[in-house]
Amino acid sequence: MDEMRFLSQEHFVCIYLNTKNQVLHKQTVFIGSLNASIVHPREVYKEAMRRSAASIICFHNHPSGDLRVVKILK
Repeated sequence: MDEMRFLSQEHFVCIYLNTKNQVLHKQTVFIGSLNASIVHPREVYKEAMRRSAASIICFHNHPSGDLRVVKILK
């Protein structure tokens, strides 16, 4: 949280874990605007496959301060 607190754009970050829940890799997958970040699952899973990750943790910041529920586009 401290790392992303003062960013002026939305950053969508993934942490890739092994079977023992140890961090394999951390990557900023997308950088969006002040109030939006368009994320495609393909990019998230591509890195997971490359790293042979067993689990993924994804999160993003809210630089606008608006904490409403994220819209999911289908």
